[in-house]
Amino acid sequence: MKKLGFILMACALIFGTTQCKKNDETNSSENSGESVFITLNVGGGTRAEVVPEDDIAPVYYAEGDMIHVVSDGKYIGTLTYNGSDFTGNITNPTEGQPLHFYFLGNVTPSETLVVGETSTCSIVISDQTISHPVVSYAPSNQSYSEGTTNYTATLLNKCALVKFNVTTVSENATCITGMNNKVTVDFETNEFEYGQEGEGVITLSVGNGEKWVILLPQDAVDEGIAYSVDGVYSGIRGAVPVILDNDYLTTGIEVEITTPNGNNHDFVDLGLPSGTLWATCNVGADSPQAAFGYGYYFAWGETQPKNTYNWSTYQYCNGSYNTLTKYCNDFNFGYNGFTDNLTTLLPEDDAATINWGANWRMPTMEEWQELIDNTTVTWTTQNGLEGKLFTASNGNSLFLPAAGRYDGSSLTDFGSEMHYWSSSLRTDYPRSAWSFYYLWSDYGMSGLSARYFGFSVRPVLSMPRNYNINVIVNPTEGGLVNGGGTYQEGTNCMLTAIATEGYVFHNWMENGEVVSTETTYSFMVNENRTLVANFVESDYDYVDLGLPSGLLWATRNVGADAPEDYGDYFAWGETTPKVTYEWNTYQYCMGSEYTLIKYCYSSIYGYNGFTDNLTTLLPEDDAATANWGNDWRMPTNDEWAELCQNTTCTWTTQNGVNGRLFTASNGNSLFLPAAGWCWGSGLTDTDRGHYWSSSLATYIGSHPTAACMIVFRSDYYREERTSRFAGLCIRAVRSAL
Repeated sequence: MKKLGFILMACALIFGTTQCKKNDETNSSENSGESVFITLNVGGGTRAEVVPEDDIAPVYYAEGDMIHVVSDGKYIGTLTYNGSDFTGNITNPTEGQPLHFYFLGNVTPSETLVVGETSTCSIVISDQTISHPVVSYAPSNQSYSEGTTNYTATLLNKCALVKFNVTTVSENATCITGMNNKVTVDFETNEFEYGQEGEGVITLSVGNGEKWVILLPQDAVDEGIAYSVDGVYSGIRGAVPVILDNDYLTTGIEVEITTPNGNNHDFVDLGLPSGTLWATCNVGADSPQAAFGYGYYFAWGETQPKNTYNWSTYQYCNGSYNTLTKYCNDFNFGYNGFTDNLTTLLPEDDAATINWGANWRMPTMEEWQELIDNTTVTWTTQNGLEGKLFTASNGNSLFLPAAGRYDGSSLTDFGSEMHYWSSSLRTDYPRSAWSFYYLWSDYGMSGLSARYFGFSVRPVLSMPRNYNINVIVNPTEGGLVNGGGTYQEGTNCMLTAIATEGYVFHNWMENGEVVSTETTYSFMVNENRTLVANFVESDYDYVDLGLPSGLLWATRNVGADAPEDYGDYFAWGETTPKVTYEWNTYQYCMGSEYTLIKYCYSSIYGYNGFTDNLTTLLPEDDAATANWGNDWRMPTNDEWAELCQNTTCTWTTQNGVNGRLFTASNGNSLFLPAAGWCWGSGLTDTDRGHYWSSSLATYIGSHPTAACMIVFRSDYYREERTSRFAGLCIRAVRSAL
């Protein structure tokens, strides 16, 4: 029943460097903190990529690529590619010491791969395939010499950067044995042997954590595997120190390791909806059928058995039920009114976790109820012990002995009653905690048990579950997304959106809410999720009117296909058109102008006195941004004023549509159709133009129920304000390119 999970995926990995033996003396430049500008030629601007079958694939450097320099066992600088060479400053170089160069390659994220369910398993790190280029390392072919500024290197030796995320259940340490691109993980023993040339072993310390490894190919200058952080290295090569600064992160390979069940504590899978696995014996019992196999007894929140169980010996009070010092959400029960609002046992107070290890814990009240609801419960005898048998629909069963309880110094009612703690406090009566009981032919959950009672503990083991990350591309022709699929609970998912020609990525949405505007969206997986990757067209035309700010104006309204089209109508701060425009349909109020819930600087108009003092639309509430992408937005009131003050405005007809033409001194012009506005359920006043700004009305005499707009007809054009619920046109702007 022991289980092991591996997941192989793309993720961020920390970058390693090669360690050299440090001289006993340092030169004057190191002591003085000297910074030296150097140029590195890497042989024509390409890097040879070693792939299987000895094929060669060139990798061309791009401007901005970086090579990191290490000397005398420390990082001394970064060089940047300028189109022909790598140049940059190195700090405190040591005279006569070799310079080591590392190039961070671009890694294509791999698909999720589950590798094995045994205690010893080998995985292949695909660092030498064209689809997964990783890192190149230049051997020590030149040393630093004062006065020399030009250096050369050949970057051929490949490094695999691997991050091991270890979740340890076993008390044994975890060994990683590696040669070239193959890694073997062994959870069962601390012992290991050295192998052939090029092989080394890393022993990871007991406990959870992140272990960073750099794996070099056999033909590198130093043979085998090297270890970087948090553990003990041994082998035939020197350790490789790591560069800890976050500036040197790169995409690489991540391995999630959960060690098998430790301490020989068996569990049973009852097929429960939550996937919770139940231990087959109590804490302190060798087996469920052993003579006197009741195990230990614990007060709630204590992790060791004792001789006497009462309030005076209870760890988390000062002698009585109303002097609690931990796990108290009611001052009437706390010592001197103490509260901490903790309602579930922390790991350090969980008898299962402390006695059996990090992945074991006491079940919650809900998990006990799940066990009851999803099994058939009968009274039975096993090897002379009376107790309850919980039989699941999958045929597996769980036996709980009637172990009795401690109240004071005596064990009572064993053989006829059972009491098992949950990890859940009774929140309305914190002197008690929830427990499972059987007595007088009745069983279920009880919240009447005083926390000092000595009850049994039956642990549970929560194994990670798999969740589906579904991705929808909107519109389908707008792009594609990498990273969707099935992930194990607690692992990281990284989604990457790639726009097709003519589109740009806009945002990630879930359940109608924007969760990110970055093309790469990473998160920890703990549930099924469906995310929408929104793309928008990138070919919206604009005109440069030579304005002082450099602002560029779109040539058509949002929702329009041509400059003369009216387009869509939006309430201020809303991003989609609708049928009815009134206060009772407005998104940011509770039905009237005196119940605003966003963009409100006066408590008179805020719902229950609400204010937030926001006076300019945020990007998520900007109809131009939401519909056209992050490069576009609604103009502010000042930007409308700039347009009017720096152009000649005339009433005209264009393709049969009336409107205003704004003509600039550079000869370019902008046409705004007289598109009217929506008030209530209809379009009205189409002899006029009404266009929103992104600015709330804040000048003297105004109030936050109104926003600024530009309005015009044949005989005038001017700035005005109107109620935010009204449906107006949007003419988008973007900053100078």
